[in-house]
Amino acid sequence: MRASLLDIVNREPDRLTDLDLVELPLSLLSKNLHSTLSHHSTIFIYLRWLEVHRREDTRVTKHWGNTVLHWCQALRTRGVPEYELLDEVDIWKRGRTFSGLSDRSPPTSHEISKAYKDHSNIPATAHNKEGSSPPKVDSSPNRSDNSFRKFDSMLSKPKDEDFQGPPPPGYRCNRCGRVGHYLQVCPTNMDPSFDRPPNKTYQCTVCGKYGDHYKSVCFLNKDPLSINQKRKRVTEVAPLKRDRESFEKSTHDYTPRKRRSSPDNTSRSALTPSKKFQLVENIDDISLNSDIDIFDDARDFKAPPLPKPALATRPKYSDFVERLIRSQGNVMTANVNHVRGRKSTLDAWEAIVPESQNSATSSPAPIESWELTQHRESHVKISSGRLTPYKDDEMDEDSRSEEEATPSVEGNALT
Repeated sequence: MRASLLDIVNREPDRLTDLDLVELPLSLLSKNLHSTLSHHSTIFIYLRWLEVHRREDTRVTKHWGNTVLHWCQALRTRGVPEYELLDEVDIWKRGRTFSGLSDRSPPTSHEISKAYKDHSNIPATAHNKEGSSPPKVDSSPNRSDNSFRKFDSMLSKPKDEDFQGPPPPGYRCNRCGRVGHYLQVCPTNMDPSFDRPPNKTYQCTVCGKYGDHYKSVCFLNKDPLSINQKRKRVTEVAPLKRDRESFEKSTHDYTPRKRRSSPDNTSRSALTPSKKFQLVENIDDISLNSDIDIFDDARDFKAPPLPKPALATRPKYSDFVERLIRSQGNVMTANVNHVRGRKSTLDAWEAIVPESQNSATSSPAPIESWELTQHRESHVKISSGRLTPYKDDEMDEDSRSEEEATPSVEGNALT
């Protein structure tokens, strides 16, 4: 940087050309511009510098949103009120036609108010008072660090809500390289993979390391707006609150008490002889009670019943034998005769004739009456010359009709 250019800035800022302003960074303009200038002249020179850099896409103003923010903050530190800057910018826009890149527009009222709102309670300094001499420049090695700390202490701490709105046009996040949000609310702040190491000359003001990490991601940073604290708040898990009723009901899940100490810092774990004797008695009682419980359990114990032996399978003819035994004797006789041989109708007639001859007064009973009588007494069915035992409830209509038809046939045969 030419020394003559800095002299022009300090003594005759009106002589600065557009080429001079292109070569002049904003920081040098703020340092070398005399503080005796009026607010109107100061704003005019700053507007000229901003317009030249808006048309010329230089490396210094690559991120135009950041440039506008720093430009407003530089005027604020020189004591220019917000309302006065808004009026001057509005007047300056009226008589000019701004051409160039669409993403490098002049500052708007919202951007100016945003920049002034960040640190609005900055006190007045020597630059704010007209007629005062410019401040002395500290030539010590730690000049920039000390001045930054003093300046930072004077500023009010920003809030997270200040960065929720849209940034100025052209503002680009230095972390992800995208537009539309501030660095403080970048979506990649929670992702450590986007943490890029700084230059080797960069020193973290929290832990003091060089070229390792930025201040915002330092693990010792306790600033609520830092990325480190935001990550801790996200990963922090609130302790579970236990229900009082469930805690009282539980018998195995409890917090053991800490061992208390006596006033003379001696532990109470030491047992006296009387306490030892009492503990021994308690142990004996416990063992005795446990033995009694064991005997009670043995007395109340009942062996399971033995399984019953499997019964032999009943033969198929068991029902017939039981029915035969329970029946009358004539039924047994009829079955015995059935086993020995079949009785014909003639045998039945010969058995009935002597009875009719012995009874002279009585008339011979018809065959139908005899068959029905025999049926009621012996429960025997006569069918085709065979005697077959059966039950009364098993007789159906077919068997009844067969019995009625059989005697008539036999009577005709005998006749």
